[in-house]
Amino acid sequence: MLDSFYSGKSPLLVDLDGFFKPVVESEKVSLRPRDYLSMLPSTRAEVHRICQVHFLFRSAFNLTASSGPFSGMEPLSRLMLLRALEACSDGDLKVLKIPDWTEFFCDSVRDVHGNEFPLVYETALHVDIQPRLHAWSVPRKREVHVSALTRELLLRVNVLLVNATGYFDPENPALNRDVGAQGAKYILGYLLAGYDDLNYSRLPVARAQSHEHFHEAMLITQTQVEFMISHEFGHVAQDLAGLNLADRETRCDDFAFDVISKTERVQRVFIALRWLFLIISLERLLGEILYGSSDEWTGDVDWLQEEIRGRDRTEQILVENESRDVLSWTESAGSLLLFSVKAYLREIGPGGVRQIVAKIREDAVLPSPQQMREFVGRALAGLG
Repeated sequence: MLDSFYSGKSPLLVDLDGFFKPVVESEKVSLRPRDYLSMLPSTRAEVHRICQVHFLFRSAFNLTASSGPFSGMEPLSRLMLLRALEACSDGDLKVLKIPDWTEFFCDSVRDVHGNEFPLVYETALHVDIQPRLHAWSVPRKREVHVSALTRELLLRVNVLLVNATGYFDPENPALNRDVGAQGAKYILGYLLAGYDDLNYSRLPVARAQSHEHFHEAMLITQTQVEFMISHEFGHVAQDLAGLNLADRETRCDDFAFDVISKTERVQRVFIALRWLFLIISLERLLGEILYGSSDEWTGDVDWLQEEIRGRDRTEQILVENESRDVLSWTESAGSLLLFSVKAYLREIGPGGVRQIVAKIREDAVLPSPQQMREFVGRALAGLG
């Protein structure tokens, strides 16, 4: 069934760092329809879990701007839904436990810091599907945690940012405002991951302008996730007793920066950290707008988010390197898009932001158990 997607007839991009294996490796397994019916969810939480796993599988297969209509993906999406049912029927979600990139990131931390901080060898990395854009740690258990969703949510945003080189005209402010408005409606859906139970597969997906654009977005995302995981290893492996929160975060940022500085080239590190902390600052800003402000501006929203943005290491990188080795139009255009998004949000105010969020929630609402049953029925009929 997958042959047509690899034949060259459709320029489909397979993300080899994503969760494509459960779809490909299970393709020849043929369960009976009643086997799938026995896996159907009965609660909202079970529906949400299936939608999350379907999104992970769906995210491994991507279209470019020249790929044609989305209908070409429908048979593959049906297969992914059935594979998601199979995965969720195993309460331990074994297929998501060890993504290929986890071993690489752990080895990088140990290679850089193992001699000075031997606890990195005793620290385990766990992967789950909590809807978060961040990694986190439990130092007393020597555990670092990251969601499988983190990489895929960031990648969806980074594809848009890499594409931004074709969107902006420095001499056309009106065009740039429109780009910011459209970008806000796109990006907010992915930033809502930490606040709402959404069906991520119903969110819009930016198509990369080319294979090269998608590959660059993947590498930027890889650097961002590596930084976040390394940061959390720093919380476990270092002695941070007696430090206040800001100093602990600085020490762990130093720890993580040392890792990615040795594994990635400087221009990509600059882009990845610049965008990562801008995205996190927008996520925090969104939370303040949704849960900490009124519909009228009352000065209760921190628009600068300097505490977050000041951690991006851009000044340090520029001081320590030649600007020609660091600066790029890719970074400038992507950063301009993120600033344009924030400017648009400030222009429309909390009431306008809430209207956008309400529309996102409506478009990406979780299906009911009965609707999921109907989706599975159509998937079985389409593959029969």
